Amino acid sequence: MMLKSCLHILFILWGSFVFSSNNLKLDTISDTSKLIDHYLSNKDLAWSFRLVSNFKQQRFSLKHNKESIKYTPNNPFGVGFGIANQRLVLDIVFNLKTNKENPTDKFAAEGATIYKKNFIDFTWENVHGYNEKDSKNEVEIFRPDVSIFSIGVGYLRFLGKNEFTVREMKSGIANQEKTSVGFGAGGFVTFNRLDTDNIPLIAPHQIPGFNQQAQITKFKSYGGGAEVGISSFFVLPANFFASIFVAPGIGLEYKKVTTLHQSYNPSNPIIYKTDFFVSAGYNHKKYYINFTFFSRFYKTDFDYGNKAFLDITKSKLIFGYHLGKVDQIKKLF
Repeated sequence: MMLKSCLHILFILWGSFVFSSNNLKLDTISDTSKLIDHYLSNKDLAWSFRLVSNFKQQRFSLKHNKESIKYTPNNPFGVGFGIANQRLVLDIVFNLKTNKENPTDKFAAEGATIYKKNFIDFTWENVHGYNEKDSKNEVEIFRPDVSIFSIGVGYLRFLGKNEFTVREMKSGIANQEKTSVGFGAGGFVTFNRLDTDNIPLIAPHQIPGFNQQAQITKFKSYGGGAEVGISSFFVLPANFFASIFVAPGIGLEYKKVTTLHQSYNPSNPIIYKTDFFVSAGYNHKKYYINFTFFSRFYKTDFDYGNKAFLDITKSKLIFGYHLGKVDQIKKLF
């Protein structure tokens, strides 16, 4: 357990570093002092302290004609704190175990970097324990055996003159003076795995609405494709601001489905993907408030009329207090 916790912390710190590496020049990598100055001690950096509450959920659903069955994890809420400047955002969030009888065990990491006009992002989700609910039965059943592991990486090259920074798009600290819009094109790669400890997703009494091929015990896929995106930042009156990011994509993937009766590779290799991010907030001289919502949606075909959907949803409510620049902070001590 100690080793697992240490690995989780290392992933979080690494993801936060990747998330913050905006406009980092390659020649600073080999010079530790320049790297530290770039992120921590530069006199032009304005620091803030943040209180964070978040919501994270990785949902999976299987559909056949008009029938559907959904899997939703418990304990999606968390609280924490963090620090931020123009180049660095580091939030530490603790999951709230509100449902202790049926706990969902999960680990999640995410990151993004914007270097000039190149935008790279990733998500990492590992979730164990889901609530099962089908379209005919309103009663939820907790399935501790169901686990889903998912990794997604995306790249976009923005076109035009505008550059989008971590400060405006992610940290909630807005300093742009005018509205801007950017278009981009790129690609994505993805890996997904589902396990059920050899207990099928569809029970025998649910087969009339589905079929035997829906009695899935394992699923694995990996693939990639092309995507396009649009990102916009809106400067609103009275120090309010908003931003929107949308990136739909389509690609090919290798899939292997294991059921109680057979293992097979679905004939349709197409995968559809959509990223959606929206943010709104208020920036004052002393503090800022920001709300963000992100959703990554995958759709694929398992053959025999069975379609699968994976939705990763995340939102944050942030209250930040401006501490000032490095010299101003030193005067306090």
